Amino acid sequence: MSSQFHKVFKFLDWDFDVSNYRLTLAYELENVGKVCEEIQFPEFDLEIYHSRKSSIQAACDLLHWLAGVSYYKAGLAEDIEFSGKKPSQSVSQFIHKTWKNGLAEMAYKNQISLKDRMKFNSNQWGQTPECLTPLITENLNLSNRALVPLGGGKDSLVTIEELKTEKKDFNLFVVGSSKLILEAADFIEKPLIQVQRKIDQKLIEYNQQGAFNGHVPITAINSAIAVLTALLFDFNEIVFSNEKSAEFSNTTNDDGDAVNHQYSKSYEFENDFQEIIRTQVASDLRYYSKQRNFSEFEILRKFSKYPQYFPVFSSCNRNFHIDGSKNKNSKWCCDCPKCQFVFLGLAPFIQKSTLLDIFGSNMLDDESQLDGFAELLGLKGIKPFECVGTLEESQTAFQLIKDKGDWSGDKVVKQFSEVCPKADDELLQKLKFES
Repeated sequence: MSSQFHKVFKFLDWDFDVSNYRLTLAYELENVGKVCEEIQFPEFDLEIYHSRKSSIQAACDLLHWLAGVSYYKAGLAEDIEFSGKKPSQSVSQFIHKTWKNGLAEMAYKNQISLKDRMKFNSNQWGQTPECLTPLITENLNLSNRALVPLGGGKDSLVTIEELKTEKKDFNLFVVGSSKLILEAADFIEKPLIQVQRKIDQKLIEYNQQGAFNGHVPITAINSAIAVLTALLFDFNEIVFSNEKSAEFSNTTNDDGDAVNHQYSKSYEFENDFQEIIRTQVASDLRYYSKQRNFSEFEILRKFSKYPQYFPVFSSCNRNFHIDGSKNKNSKWCCDCPKCQFVFLGLAPFIQKSTLLDIFGSNMLDDESQLDGFAELLGLKGIKPFECVGTLEESQTAFQLIKDKGDWSGDKVVKQFSEVCPKADDELLQKLKFES
């Protein structure tokens, strides 16, 4: 089956079976029919659930609407319909904006335009009081505790160490069952709230038959799950670890729109989402990123001060496939943009022997890595569609090691030492100031 555009995508309803702590989200997909996603929570206090039920229902609405993107993308329907609860105009506009920006990479790779797709028809917007998600103005008196999403990589580990220094009361949070993340959680020795997300098997089969597929704004979905988790388990803060580098797009599409792999990690999304939480869900629930003012490269500098995590962490996305890790014998594939960037970004800050122990190989002395590093350095193609730093950050890291004796003889360093653009002076000064 070749990819087919759909005419209509329908939001059905959601059901929260609190006796089994399971939320079911329902949609209708052309050529497939009704599809359901299940969100399984650990056991929670039912008294808390009933005491803030209206806010929890609003959080379920928000999650239902954001998570629908995983199903919508299979057919990229022209029209969006709501057979159950209808969002307000402001929430519809937020969902549309998040979906459009979050699917931009998938559309770019599939060489299609989203210009005339995902129309949230104005007559679908809830205009009557019973259709609108209630405006929450009361304070829920959430406990002064933070929920911290753990990804197993450098960013969340830096956040965790900083929160420890601040003596902040926090729990870890994860969606899924990644072995790597669970091992990192055990190492950190903080309480972990683990939520399971089960995609409908019919969608997986439809994708295998040739439906549109690709990157979705997964951080937006996990953020909505975190909001619901914070209300159910009584936290007043959700502390992500998204960085300043997420602001910069990878390229521009034929419609003139920015294509940013990391849109749902950007400050724009964070700011929009916080406003939706404040006005639609809970006025005293704060959502923010601890690393917002720092670049990926600066976070690597901070991470280099925590050697206890060197054997534990990994930023390689091959660890996080839907059918399990593709890295069977290592935490690093040593052949993807994430591995290349983290290797390059750590090289100025830790001993070479230590870096080679972490990765198990020297990517800067491997000719097969030339093309990958050329993209990171801005010497060919575009910035990779991964959560990596900007071209300027990679160039700065390269400049800091290219003349060092232990790196200067390596094949990738020799190849690019004369052609790599000069370091970012502002970033260099910031690193110098922070040292």
